[in-house]
Amino acid sequence: METASVPQGTLQATAQTINFTPPAGGPPRAVPLAEATQVIEEGAFQKQVQPPSISFFKDWTGAIAAGGSLVVATQQSRTFTGAVSLVRAIPIEANFPPRDRTIFDFSGSEGYMQQPGAPKLKTEIVHADAERDEYFTGSRVYAFGQAAFDYNYSQGLTLQQIYGGGIGWTMINRPNETLDLKGNVEYIHQQFTESAADKSLIGSAFSESLLRKFARGETFTEQLTVTPTWNNLNSWLALASAGLNIPVYKRFTFTLGVLDSYLHNPAPGFHKNSFEATTALTYTLR
Repeated sequence: METASVPQGTLQATAQTINFTPPAGGPPRAVPLAEATQVIEEGAFQKQVQPPSISFFKDWTGAIAAGGSLVVATQQSRTFTGAVSLVRAIPIEANFPPRDRTIFDFSGSEGYMQQPGAPKLKTEIVHADAERDEYFTGSRVYAFGQAAFDYNYSQGLTLQQIYGGGIGWTMINRPNETLDLKGNVEYIHQQFTESAADKSLIGSAFSESLLRKFARGETFTEQLTVTPTWNNLNSWLALASAGLNIPVYKRFTFTLGVLDSYLHNPAPGFHKNSFEATTALTYTLR
């Protein structure tokens, strides 16, 4: 990135202008405040214009969440929920043209309830996905590849594997808001507790995802994916999720989340829809 034309130095701001002194000790310059579209701390600026980190394990942002409950009485129940959400976007600052992005998500919930004279009731839902985005030069359009894995005891689904790739568009890319629209072609393999219901499907996934940051530090995330399946029109599926993070103390936040998974053609005897609502304490990595 060409940086020679970017004013750099020590800043002093007034109501009308930004005065800065070049690091080489040149004469001070003044820029009208109305003409200064961005002011960025030097360390953050240099990190954006230099090549991305060689190590794949650097520059990750995200959060780790955990929650649970325990009841011991005539009835006994236990639930546990956990989630990990990681993003590595290069460059980090939304003010710069995007180059690439790596996304990893994992969430799981497990629980049971039992009482005298009745069978033990169990719930268990696990989801994991990974995605790699490569932006076209000077554009908000990108090519991506992704993989997703699901296990849902409540739908009789022992393993669902999804592999695909397509084109995405970052429609909105601001420091406080990001909106992505995506479409892809994918292969889906579903294994159920009854092997006769197993399926191999070819589908197209259409999705949107939103991240919104608010003035007091709250963040809202939302995602919706609908996948029609072309070789078996009766087996289409959908996934929707939303979460609200509310700051509690330093990097800790209180999280409210919902996850809805829909299989139009599940194993016999199981409901098509699986809905989960969770609360958790979340630690933000950065």
